[in-house]
Amino acid sequence: MQKIVAPLLIAMIVVFTTHAQDVVIKAIDLKIDEVPGFVPFYKDKGRAALAVNSIQYPDQWAAVQTAFEGPTGVYDLTLATLTEFDGEPSYKIRVQGRLVADYQHLYTGVDFQEDRATWKGVALEQGDILRVEANNASNGLVPEGDGFAYARGRWVQLEFRRTE
Repeated sequence: MQKIVAPLLIAMIVVFTTHAQDVVIKAIDLKIDEVPGFVPFYKDKGRAALAVNSIQYPDQWAAVQTAFEGPTGVYDLTLATLTEFDGEPSYKIRVQGRLVADYQHLYTGVDFQEDRATWKGVALEQGDILRVEANNASNGLVPEGDGFAYARGRWVQLEFRRTE
C-alpha cells in the first residue's frame, strides 16, 4: 500500500505546481510611458511603488499601461496598494479599455500599510493591455503649508491567480 500512496502524492504535487499559472506585476518594474489624458506616475523606490506627484499634479489621475504576459484564462485579480493617513485615493484597472476594477481606500489613520482588494473572474487574453489608474487625494486632515497634505495613490503590485 505504501508503494502506491507515495507515487500518488508525488503526482498530485506535480500537478498542482505545474498548473500554477499565477502572474505578478510589480509596479516599480513597469516602464512609465505617457498615457493620453493622464499625468505620469513616478517611482517611489523606497516603497517599491508607483505614486502620483501631488505637488506637481494635485487632484489628478495618473495611469500606466502594460501588456498581460500570462496565459489566456480567467483570473482573480488582486491590487496591492499602500494606505496613507492624509487621503483616500481611488484606483481603477482596465483591460483593453474596459473597467474591471474600481476601488477607494477607506480612512485608516495608518501610513504605508499594505491594503489589498480582489476582484474575481476577470477574463484575460495573453497580450491584453492592462491599465492601472490612481489619483492623489486629500482628506483635509493633515495641514501642510497653506493647505492640506495629499495621499499619492501609491500601489505596489497586481496579482493574477488563475481560476480557469
